[in-house]
Amino acid sequence: MLNGNELTVIGNQFIVRAIGSKVKVQVPQVKSIDREYIKSISRRAMQDVDNKIFIVPSRNFFIISK
Repeated sequence: MLNGNELTVIGNQFIVRAIGSKVKVQVPQVKSIDREYIKSISRRAMQDVDNKIFIVPSRNFFIISK
């Protein structure tokens, strides 16, 4: 048991934190969504598929498979 804690994935790290506590995550800010931005997301997704990197939802947390 985690005794009132939960397992959370932040970026590439797993952390154990108190249930219900807030976690501050820094993410890049997108100023505009244009055609080039959409193409870059698609390109990165295809690279992940080619490299067999998948994020699979599980009942309690995400499993990162490589």
